[in-house]
Amino acid sequence: GGGHTSTPTTTSVGSGRSSGAVSFSRAKADGLKVTFADTCDTSTGRLAMPYYFAPECYANVADNGGATAAGVTGDEIKVVVYIAQQPDAVLDFITGPIAADDTSAQVEATYQGFTDMFNAYMQTYGRTVKLEFLHASGQSTDEVAARADAVKAMEEMGAFAVWGGPVLSNAWTQEIKARGGVCIGCPALDDAAPSVFSVAPSGDE
Repeated sequence: GGGHTSTPTTTSVGSGRSSGAVSFSRAKADGLKVTFADTCDTSTGRLAMPYYFAPECYANVADNGGATAAGVTGDEIKVVVYIAQQPDAVLDFITGPIAADDTSAQVEATYQGFTDMFNAYMQTYGRTVKLEFLHASGQSTDEVAARADAVKAMEEMGAFAVWGGPVLSNAWTQEIKARGGVCIGCPALDDAAPSVFSVAPSGDE
C-alpha cells in the first residue's frame, strides 16, 4: 500500500545481509544493501513527509509474511476505531472547555484523513491500514457496554488493533489485551506491556 514498493531508492552502503526490520541508520552502520520506498528522504534517513516528527525510514522487504496475526493479511491491517456516543454526558463535560463539538462523521473523517496520509508515507511492508468504525453501545462510564464493545471489536470485527476507547472505563482495554489485540490511545492499565499504549504514554512507550 501507499507507494512502499514503487520506484524504490537503493542505498548502496554495503553488501551485508539484513534480517528483521531494518532502519536507515542500521543499514548505514552495518553496511547493508537494501532498498527504501520513494517516500524516504535518503539525505536525512527520514520519511519525506510534512510532519515535524517524521520517523526514520525502514527498508523494503521481498516478502511481508502474509497473514501473520489476527486482523493482518498480506495486503491489509485492520484497525477498529472507537467512536463515542453522542451525546455522552461525562465526555461532553470533559471536552466542553475546548469546544470539541465535532459530529461522529467529522471525527471519522479526521481519523480517515490521518490514516490515508500515513498509509501513503509509512513503511507498512505492502499492507494498507484499513479502518472500521465501532460506535459505542453505551456511555463512557458504562463498564458492561465497554466490555461488550471490546469483544465485538476483536471477535466480530476481527481487529488487529483498536484505536481509542471509552475514556472512563479501562474494562475496554482489559478485554482488548486479553484477546491479544493492540490497544492504541486506550484507557491505561497498570500491566500495559506489551500491547497497550495509553492516551498519555510513558517515555518508554
